[in-house]
Amino acid sequence: MVNWITDREPTIKDGDPLGNVLTVSPSGEVIIERFNQVVKGMVWLPIPLPPKQKSTRWVVGMQPNLVTDGNIIIVVSGGDGKRQRDEVVSVIIDSLNEELG
Repeated sequence: MVNWITDREPTIKDGDPLGNVLTVSPSGEVIIERFNQVVKGMVWLPIPLPPKQKSTRWVVGMQPNLVTDGNIIIVVSGGDGKRQRDEVVSVIIDSLNEELG
């Protein structure tokens, strides 16, 4: 259940990056309104943030020096041969996946 706010005016911080909030028009339609156009007593809500995309796991890509999450590709270059590069790729993958939780 959504609890519309009526007991105060929205501030710029309540708005989206452009300062907009959701309000209800006199005809009952939900509309986007600039925060400073809403007065106390009007019903309004902050615009909800879009859902975050489900995080994907980082893996070795099509080649052993590529790390990818399906959208982004990281190219690992340098090092003293395949063994060192593979160790670096492993550390990168572990670190990125740890950030995902």
